[in-house]
Amino acid sequence: MKEGSILVKGDFSLLLRSGVDLDGINKHAVKKTVTVQMEEPLIEDRLVNEGNLEEEFKRLEIAEEDRVIGYISWKLYWHYMRAGMRCILAVAVITLFLIVQGSLILPDWWLLHLTSRSHDQQHQLEDLYIYGGLVGGAVLLSIIRAAVFLNALINSSNRLHNSMLSSILKAPVLFFDTNPVGRILNRFSRDIGIVDELLPDVFLDAVQMVLFCVGAVVFSVYPEPLDYPASHPAHDHICFDWAILPEDIT
Repeated sequence: MKEGSILVKGDFSLLLRSGVDLDGINKHAVKKTVTVQMEEPLIEDRLVNEGNLEEEFKRLEIAEEDRVIGYISWKLYWHYMRAGMRCILAVAVITLFLIVQGSLILPDWWLLHLTSRSHDQQHQLEDLYIYGGLVGGAVLLSIIRAAVFLNALINSSNRLHNSMLSSILKAPVLFFDTNPVGRILNRFSRDIGIVDELLPDVFLDAVQMVLFCVGAVVFSVYPEPLDYPASHPAHDHICFDWAILPEDIT
């Protein structure tokens, strides 16, 4: 037989007389046998490779995402502010917060100053103008402070989003094998949404509350500094009950 068809029928002597190329047929049979023997190690290698792939798949198994609850330091919020402005501008914003807090205390200080005057001096029209100017200036500075601070945090959110997008575009394929698409989209939609919408307002309220407590302590100490040591434990307890700590912001 050759290539699936019968060439000659008969005994060996008949095959010799027919002139069939027996050497070519034998070489083809030997070559086929060698090929089959060569394929057997390939099958073993394939099994070994499949075993390695199973180990690789186990290594690439996607871990379930869980929420981590813990303490967030103020250093992280400093880096968050620094993402949207330079260090000098960040210091300028902090200075602006202190100036505005001082302007909020000035109207109360002016009223305290008026109480030390006589009854006739308390009814002067100039004092009312001064008080109105202090209140108006405090309101104006508060608006400027909120606008500058929120604008800085929005710039921080934009830069963080661009940095995340750049990291995703430069990430290797292994990153997408170990992280599902839904998890990546949650980082860009849910987490960035919180940073854009919720965090700036809450962060501003937290800073204002802390400064309010500090201003209240300073204003209460100013008239009678010697009486403060006896009253400061209760005052500090009230302030810390209302103050927002860093982990509460998240």
